Amino acid sequence: MSHVTAPDVRAKIFRRRALRRARRNPHTPGHLAPDRFPSLETSALLHSLIAAIQERKAIAFVYLGARRTVEPHAVGIGHDGREWFSAFQIDGKSFIPGHEWVYCSLRAIEDLEVTPYTFEDCRPGYCRGDSRFIRFFAEL
Repeated sequence: MSHVTAPDVRAKIFRRRALRRARRNPHTPGHLAPDRFPSLETSALLHSLIAAIQERKAIAFVYLGARRTVEPHAVGIGHDGREWFSAFQIDGKSFIPGHEWVYCSLRAIEDLEVTPYTFEDCRPGYCRGDSRFIRFFAEL
């Protein structure tokens, strides 16, 4: 029967916590973070999204097979270390009145286009500094 001492248990807990923090932090070494650097495709999407937020332009895209039109409000790094954005859906498939806010992964977006439609203000329900993000690239 093996005997576990208190320092061994503390060391194990410390290592486990450090690994959890590393998985959430996009600035950790590559073997610990899920996606340290965005792909070129994701990078192009990211730049388009940032520009759309800054210019307050709606975007249209296919997300998980469904075409949507949204007003983007924030884009950044989520707790999983990947790029996400938060938007208010104004048209498209999977549109459910009362559930207009969408949180989408940039990895699952296809055919993104910035529309000529502009919007003025943040939509009701928008939370500046949204806790789903650990770092923002752009937000209203």
